Amino acid sequence: MGVPYVTREQLFQSPVITGIISQLDTPGSLFQRTYGGAGMNDRVQGRTASWDIYNATRSVATVRGPRTGPNLRSRKPYGNRSSQLIRLHEKMFIADEDLMRYRPPGGPVGAIDTNGQAYVRQQLGYFAQVFRNAREFMWSRMFRGGFGVKVVGDDMQLVEKGAGGVVFDVDYALPAAHLNQLGGIIGASWATSSTDIVSQLMELEKYASRVNGRPPRHLWMNGFTARYLLENSQLAQIVGTSVRIFDSLTRREIDPASKYPDTGYDIVFGALPLYRFHVYNGGLVKAGTAEDFDSQINASNFEYFIPDDHVIITPDPGEWCGSIVGSEYVRENVTSDMREVYGFNAWATPVIDPPGREVKQVDNFLPVLYEPYAIYYAKVANF
Repeated sequence: MGVPYVTREQLFQSPVITGIISQLDTPGSLFQRTYGGAGMNDRVQGRTASWDIYNATRSVATVRGPRTGPNLRSRKPYGNRSSQLIRLHEKMFIADEDLMRYRPPGGPVGAIDTNGQAYVRQQLGYFAQVFRNAREFMWSRMFRGGFGVKVVGDDMQLVEKGAGGVVFDVDYALPAAHLNQLGGIIGASWATSSTDIVSQLMELEKYASRVNGRPPRHLWMNGFTARYLLENSQLAQIVGTSVRIFDSLTRREIDPASKYPDTGYDIVFGALPLYRFHVYNGGLVKAGTAEDFDSQINASNFEYFIPDDHVIITPDPGEWCGSIVGSEYVRENVTSDMREVYGFNAWATPVIDPPGREVKQVDNFLPVLYEPYAIYYAKVANF
């Protein structure tokens, strides 16, 4: 039987740190787990990415009479888009002194028992979560049109698109007709129980066929907005007022590596069986909020991924979106060789004053919307 401890050197090896973090499931990552895996994912050297655009056609061939030559058709033009990836980079100091109390009785100097390993795991879990949160923030704002980056001292913070003091916005170029009332498709408020929501979605389905071809199938909202659907009399009349309005209401499953399921639930309404309505109450605090408990739960500091009265509408997950990870060169300490790392990576650097380890994490990443005409960010009430 092996000894129930490891050395500090073993615990802070880069593969061990990255392995621990990869096993951690953090709450509030529903967008990236739903769309990230099914999307078009790529990686590039450095932080600049570009992709070509070659659209399909809906034109028809030209009719020509007998004994005439062919009509000359021009070649299909290509387009191109480029982006600069977001670089996240932080470090956390873990003092050797903090780990000394976890030396197992009779074990060698520098050994860490299971309690010490749990302590390090908790700190790495917290550290990994802020990076996972940053990715979820970017995913959620992609569906809403973009986000901004603001300079605060020597750092930069992720903020809302167009916020005061931003140095640049990441704009996903959602068409104007895909925002707010969707060019008039949302012609009546969902807060009114008699609103014909079915007709609105059928009109959106027709519009989507013309501008993109991918039918809308997933509607994301928070619990405040979801109640409009549960109270809608027209949805109830279609299935019959004597039966429940929905075919299924499913809670989120608990991931084996997590203590809690993601917030919210999924609904399929009898009147709209092809659509899945996702109730997602997740959110994050504003950049710069203190880590104490009261600050983290304060309503003035908290921002939901999906605001009240708003709905994100997408097709089935697919290659209309995705993510790109970039690379950079790192050197773990003064004696190690330089190596190139892609996307998220973590390692530890020994320090001597005071002695300990600086655990460092870096992530070069950006969610990408390859087809801006595929999604919608609608305001369905109080407009």
